[in-house]
Amino acid sequence: MKIPKIIPVACFLIFFGALCFLKTETVEARTGYIYTGDSRMRRLNVTIGMSKQQDTWAFYKSGMGYSWFVEESLEDINNTIENNTYIDNWVIISGWGVNDLWNIDTYLKKYKELLYDKWSNCNLFLMSVNPVDRGFNAKYAAMTVFNEKLYSFVNKNIIKSGGRIFYIDSNSVMNEKGFSTIDGLHYTENTNRFIYRTIRVNINQTGKDGAMTLNANMKKTLMHLGADKKVKWKSSNTDVIQIVKKYDKNKYKADIVALSPGTAIVTATSDDYVINYVITVSNDYPLTVYFTYDGNAEAVAEYIQSRVGGDVVCIYSNPFYPLKKKALGKRIKQEYDNDARPEIMLNVRKSANEKLHTQITTEQFDISKYSKVYIGYPLWNNQAPKTIYSFLDKYDLSNKTIDVFYTSYDENVYECELKNVYPNLNINSMIGFAVDDVLNKDVKKQLRLWIRN
Repeated sequence: MKIPKIIPVACFLIFFGALCFLKTETVEARTGYIYTGDSRMRRLNVTIGMSKQQDTWAFYKSGMGYSWFVEESLEDINNTIENNTYIDNWVIISGWGVNDLWNIDTYLKKYKELLYDKWSNCNLFLMSVNPVDRGFNAKYAAMTVFNEKLYSFVNKNIIKSGGRIFYIDSNSVMNEKGFSTIDGLHYTENTNRFIYRTIRVNINQTGKDGAMTLNANMKKTLMHLGADKKVKWKSSNTDVIQIVKKYDKNKYKADIVALSPGTAIVTATSDDYVINYVITVSNDYPLTVYFTYDGNAEAVAEYIQSRVGGDVVCIYSNPFYPLKKKALGKRIKQEYDNDARPEIMLNVRKSANEKLHTQITTEQFDISKYSKVYIGYPLWNNQAPKTIYSFLDKYDLSNKTIDVFYTSYDENVYECELKNVYPNLNINSMIGFAVDDVLNKDVKKQLRLWIRN
């Protein structure tokens, strides 16, 4: 039979359209960077060329201070934000103050106004006034007070702003590591490169991870990148965020756990500079529930819970499934033939610090507080174990979003029949793994993407 020419053309168009759709779906968010300041910022731009970089702008004026900032630079900054609508996130780096140290209170008043109005969707980085040499120390003695007030202002507003304001303590870093100037006030190219690296370390780490929201019981690893010596970690509220592990070999890393709803600041202090993580713990408790026989589904469940937080529940049958393969096969066949609903018990671990589960009956378990549920199990005869059916029959999950994961000894992991048996459940997605691959590098990557979606 002769195929009409229009069919291959139509197929090509459909395929091309699909590619365009996929491409659109994977576009990453664009971040714009705006630098503003006086002659020091101008010389930094001459050395680095920030304004020549993609999605980066620089507005500066030599010898100027607060007046030029609000009368000239501010208008340019706001127009840039308004006119470049393709930018999703804005980062503003402000390096004003060396020419009018006495204006610190006026600067802070304006920063506060901008932070909660024009720049309410921006991350604001306030640079310290950096050191001088060659007899300039006496003239610029007030820079210590300027920087102290700037640092205090950031700490007072960091939680209220939702973690959108940060302090770049380049002054301490330069005094610690050393610096050089061409005239006592303006820096050499090497020092400017060092200052720029300090700025980027702060932006790349604090701007990305500095403000975050975690679910209760979620664990996360924090880092203080660029630190040469041991980092001291501290939580402002240990009832909300607790530091559970500090790495001996990698002293710039620490593990935290979210315990209860609220907001806390985790401070990472090194000899170089301070990083503040503003962490809000939500009252969202996802539920990860699983049945396991050989431990594979449990391993996946524990990994998911470590990524999403919330509570984790193990289902087990009463009586237990037999250990001998022949007896197990016989019982499984009987349950499937009779469409059985075996009696089940639950082991619940509600605290992220608990290593042991608490055994409860199904009547003691309240599922109403969970809106998101992950359900996992091994495939038996390409079906979910009947213990899973018992759980789904016992509780009302009709108003919850459900994601299903399962493991199989078959190299080809098949999607099971659960959607057909429970058509009224909102099963958002299903993912399966061969047991030989459970929690290898590729599977962990798949799980992270699956959880994120």
